[in-house]
Amino acid sequence: MKLKLSHFNRFRHDDCIDKFKSTTMVNFQYLCLLCFLSFSLFAQDYSVASISSELLENANAVVRFDDKEVKIRRHNDMYVKRKKVITFLDETAHNSLHQIFHYYGVIRVDLLKGKLYNANSEVIKRFQADEFHQRIEFHNEKSGVKSAGYYVDLSDVEYPFTLEIEYAYNSRTTAFIPSWMPLNRHYKSVEQTRLQVINTSRPDLKHMESNLADYKSVNLEKNQNFYSVSATHLKAIPKEDYQPALLNFAPRVNFSLAHFNLGLTSGRATSWLNLGRWKYLNAPINTWAVNTSSVGFVEGILS
Repeated sequence: MKLKLSHFNRFRHDDCIDKFKSTTMVNFQYLCLLCFLSFSLFAQDYSVASISSELLENANAVVRFDDKEVKIRRHNDMYVKRKKVITFLDETAHNSLHQIFHYYGVIRVDLLKGKLYNANSEVIKRFQADEFHQRIEFHNEKSGVKSAGYYVDLSDVEYPFTLEIEYAYNSRTTAFIPSWMPLNRHYKSVEQTRLQVINTSRPDLKHMESNLADYKSVNLEKNQNFYSVSATHLKAIPKEDYQPALLNFAPRVNFSLAHFNLGLTSGRATSWLNLGRWKYLNAPINTWAVNTSSVGFVEGILS
């Protein structure tokens, strides 16, 4: 009796299906195991004991993780997302009302939350959006634009502790693109930090790099409309007599567009000097007011 070819093809097809199901199940099991191992291996440890001795030297605060992403979609449309984790070692690291971010213009906040960890990396408090306070700092009468900041009250927290902040917002202000300066004050060290700027608008993205060559852990990836800068293991800088400003020797990258927006004002600048002059005339520089109510709209550049 001859076996028909159609029967042979059917048996072969069924065998392939069984093998595919078996292989798929094995792959799924491996995927689950991989996800579990990844979660276990890469779960963040924010305990003070896990900080290296080199980063504790001359430091009253240590940035454990700082990841910031900026997307510029048009000259008046910018999206910013950030997650930052910082350990405060003692009371000299900050004021009781700690600034979360600083901002210009009006933006829509999509995300604003935080966590507080003790010295052993255990969560002791969670912050929701309505627990952050807004402080309006300066207002420019000519441009009608104000600058302000969002703060959180840390007056009753026992040292050392770790603060984790996540936020995202959409802004019409592109005159102040968030810069990268991880060592922006004395006595602060950094474990890991990254900033990505993605520009899909018509104006080209410009950048100015300062003092990067002196820091070997700085890594750059860039093209005409994309820029990524990251660094690890940046030691704290102590304050000394007659020391020049940190701007003169700490790693820093600034960004700008040739065509940008601030509030209801549109501007153009062909050089960094022209951009500085424009900001001096139009950015908020006077008056002071305080408003501790939380709002759904804020303006922002994260400090």
